[in-house]
Amino acid sequence: MENIAARAKSYLDGRHGERVSLLELAGAVGASPFHLQRRFKEAYGVSPRGYQEARRVEAVKASLKNGS
Repeated sequence: MENIAARAKSYLDGRHGERVSLLELAGAVGASPFHLQRRFKEAYGVSPRGYQEARRVEAVKASLKNGS
């Protein structure tokens, strides 16, 4: 079985560009928000929100680099 952090990351990757709340994310992966937050940070070094923000920043950088 895939772990909670990996399922959460996959969920966030599938909703690139959307703001996903911790409560929504926790419901999607079947975990409590507190448990998910802790496991995600242990696995990836950032919170789910931090991960979303980093992905948005990278998308903006790529757009600027491509002249979009």
